[in-house]
Amino acid sequence: MPPKNKGSRELDTSKDAGSELLKASWAKIREEYNAKFNLTRGPKYFSNVWFYQKTKYNAWTWLLRRTVNGFNAETRTFHLPPDEWDALIKINENVSTFRKGGLLHENLMKTIFANRVATGRYATGPARDDFIDAATSDFAADLNMLVLNI
Repeated sequence: MPPKNKGSRELDTSKDAGSELLKASWAKIREEYNAKFNLTRGPKYFSNVWFYQKTKYNAWTWLLRRTVNGFNAETRTFHLPPDEWDALIKINENVSTFRKGGLLHENLMKTIFANRVATGRYATGPARDDFIDAATSDFAADLNMLVLNI
């Protein structure tokens, strides 16, 4: 079995598996990163990177759910007509980055973010009063998805 990267190892040892890493895990990652690259990055840097990558992963999964036939599993990229891209970007501007390429380190991103749960104002579930509105707010009635057999 290949060795896991440091981020995955820290996730496995985290007792707070439902949200983020433990404070001690963040400190260990920061210490190892700074030592390896001879830098002095602070906690804010790692927090920003975490949320940036989480946003990219969420946009990726959102796009996967909406464009089943537009995804090329071999190249791990999306092949959609320009007007469809424009319509999707109007709904979720974070997907624009995938117009030219796929998600870097897709398996690692899945390992880190797939089982994370949103809480507070970002949570969406049947217990919320606005569940239907929140769950369907990204639908565009005039978005015509082409079914392509590639």
